Amino acid sequence: MTTSKSTSVAESLFRAMAGQLSDVTMRQMFGCPCAFVSGQMFAGVFQSRIFLRLDPQTREQTLERSADLFAPGGPAMKQYVLFRESIHDQERELTALFQKSHAFARSLPPKKPKPRPGKRPRQP
Repeated sequence: MTTSKSTSVAESLFRAMAGQLSDVTMRQMFGCPCAFVSGQMFAGVFQSRIFLRLDPQTREQTLERSADLFAPGGPAMKQYVLFRESIHDQERELTALFQKSHAFARSLPPKKPKPRPGKRPRQP
């Protein structure tokens, strides 16, 4: 699967839902916008579809109805689902799942920022 810019529909929905939640930071991943809470990624846009990180029970239910495992060009990211575009018309359901994803990510231990590579100190 090749990456491309997200469609305006998916990105608009994503930004509207992320804007309603507290403690959310936005960064680019996979060339598209993603949402983080406590350093944990929980949602984003990939190509023309929204993906979410969900608890195991919700993930299984969602995979049966309206999503696939998220595999952005490699092995599946097993905690994440990639919604089919048809869910864009079901904004109420998508918003509820987005909120569940945010709550699940907040329940995980905060991720510490990775140190940025810098200059090594000179050895005498």
